[in-house]
Amino acid sequence: MLDVISNDKLTWFDIVDVTEDDFYTLNKYNYDFHELDKKDCLSIEQCRPKIEQYDDYRFVITHFPVEKKDNKGSIRLSMNELYFFWGENYLITIHSSEMSWLTNYFKQEKNGTIKKSPQSVDQLLYAILQNVVSQMRPIMSNIRYGIEKIDDNYGNERPEDVIKQISELRRNIIFLQSTLKPQKNIFAAFEKMQDQQEKNMDAYWGNIGDFLGKMMDMAEDDQELLEGLYSSIDTLLTFRTNKIMKILAMITVISLPLTTISGFYGMNVPLPFQNSINAIWGIISVMVIFCVIAVVLLIKINKN
Repeated sequence: MLDVISNDKLTWFDIVDVTEDDFYTLNKYNYDFHELDKKDCLSIEQCRPKIEQYDDYRFVITHFPVEKKDNKGSIRLSMNELYFFWGENYLITIHSSEMSWLTNYFKQEKNGTIKKSPQSVDQLLYAILQNVVSQMRPIMSNIRYGIEKIDDNYGNERPEDVIKQISELRRNIIFLQSTLKPQKNIFAAFEKMQDQQEKNMDAYWGNIGDFLGKMMDMAEDDQELLEGLYSSIDTLLTFRTNKIMKILAMITVISLPLTTISGFYGMNVPLPFQNSINAIWGIISVMVIFCVIAVVLLIKINKN
């Protein structure tokens, strides 16, 4: 679906879920782009982030993470592609319907409800990309919240649930890092451009690049924090296992001599107390011996 905003200063085409018909429509507006660029936009497979410079336009592919819930209710990060055809007095944005915020921004710009509307193509592109990267703030906050939640509650939850939460956070952090890393090269290339309409745009592109660097540093810190948390939980689980094994060993050590002694009294051989006139006292005597052995073994085990 193609929509357009046009005035004396710039023209903005916004295309949602692009098709070949949309490029045919652009041809009617005298916009003709390289076939390989069109192929990248129409491709089902994801393309690598890149910037291609031609004589009369630039073609940019960017990737940005978005949060989605799977069938089990877990939050997983996925990747959305955003394409730009960037010319002297026009901008063409191509994206999926999942990027509803960009569609809403386009509608606000078209309706004139934005307080400070961009006055050039460079400003418009910067405003869009600034909004794109700002969408990552909630993602980083959710990752940090998930780590803090595990840190506060891992002692009260089942180990398998904790390990599952850690695995999900690890996956999201690695996905975030792999998504952001190529983007820094894009904005580094933006900073080096000398033929932009607006002066000092390199400072603005550098601002976005610095923000992405900050996000990557935060992701790296979260990854180290998660690794330390996993190590602590693994140590705790090992301690719990050792404690359980110790209890089982105590039961085994205590029951072994008692079982041996009681086994003798189940045999048809003469043994102490079995022919006693008062059999009850004989049984009590044997039980006392059992208890003394158990207490001695408990004392020995606790000392060790």
